Amino acid sequence: SEVTLDSWTEPEGGPARPVSSTVDHGEVCDSTSTGELVPYAAEYEGYMGNYGNTLDRWYHRGAVVLWPRRLAFRVRAEASPTWAVDELARLLGDGEEVAAREHAASLAPIWEDAVHGTAPERTFVGTALHAAGMLADADLAAVLVAPFPLSAIEPEHAEPLVRLGDTYGTGWMRDLVDRWSAAAARFGRTADHLAWTASLPRLCDPLAAAGPVGLSIARTMARRSWRALRGTFEQRRSLTPPSRAQEALLDLAAPVLGLLEAAWMTRDTELGEEVTAFLNADPGGTDDLLACTMAILRDPAALDRAAAGLDQLAQHCRTRLEARTGRPPRAGDDWSVSLPSGCDCDLCLTLGEFLAHPTRQVFEWPIAQAKRQHVHRRIDDAELPVGHQTRRRGSPYTLVLTKTDELFPRA
Repeated sequence: SEVTLDSWTEPEGGPARPVSSTVDHGEVCDSTSTGELVPYAAEYEGYMGNYGNTLDRWYHRGAVVLWPRRLAFRVRAEASPTWAVDELARLLGDGEEVAAREHAASLAPIWEDAVHGTAPERTFVGTALHAAGMLADADLAAVLVAPFPLSAIEPEHAEPLVRLGDTYGTGWMRDLVDRWSAAAARFGRTADHLAWTASLPRLCDPLAAAGPVGLSIARTMARRSWRALRGTFEQRRSLTPPSRAQEALLDLAAPVLGLLEAAWMTRDTELGEEVTAFLNADPGGTDDLLACTMAILRDPAALDRAAAGLDQLAQHCRTRLEARTGRPPRAGDDWSVSLPSGCDCDLCLTLGEFLAHPTRQVFEWPIAQAKRQHVHRRIDDAELPVGHQTRRRGSPYTLVLTKTDELFPRA
């Protein structure tokens, strides 16, 4: 069982504030055991085959929550980060800088977990950035705003971001953006960060217009976003089967387009050239990024973005497509199939020899079960037009591979 606090009111009354805090059983003193109460909800799940039947019950009860006065701010901040940044902003606005700095320092041990364990209100990030600039202490300011994922930064935050850069310097801001990128990798959702990267020009526009400090922040954000996006590209290129990889890579077209425009808006030609060179490279000769690049070029919003390097991408696509259409058609008696690289074991060498043979259509191969499974995986992972069945006679059983007519419509 577990005990959590989901809302509380102050002793003097007022509306209940939502909070999120797990309470250790050793911290609870109750006059009535939970088992004697009536649950407000129950859920029964029967036997599922791999685990037994379960019955869950949930109970509501009121509590008086107490803590040492010296920990008052930290305890309330852990339960409600939104309250904490509102309180810091109030103290700083009232000129109580010393108290505000003491409270901010007390957050260090719990703040990251508190921020990522709750769903703060929309104004939370903006208020925290504003308070961080007023703290006039670089270390405490970093404690307050470092846990945010990069995707939490919106165009409306451009002004407080520039103010932070003016207060603490562009080097401090670069370190902060690095920490935001790390938080995105640890706590953020990939889909959120991809959507944020696609909309990055909306943030870069006011930052670049704010002068050298804002321009530096925008460039740093774009470069860190490209580092993360490039890693996502590499992960998705390795997905199997190829159709799944292509679908996943197509989802990256909008973020790439956002990055190219952000590089153009911030006059970061080096970043734009790096992104373009990555898309134009084809180290494995598979053209696996061609569909993604074509999706970028087909985006209606891309028509006015030739300055962002899209003309180079268009020339690359034209060259690759002309090379494809320039190939002679597959002969009607050519049954050769290419086995993608990825494994050089003896089994795959034998499989590759059969697949590459221009006339052999069937291969009967007596091999043990584990070896058959490896061959099955290689064929399925590459989505090859090859049927594979096991003839269960003799020892070992015989794996029968058959090239299918699907080879020709694909070509």
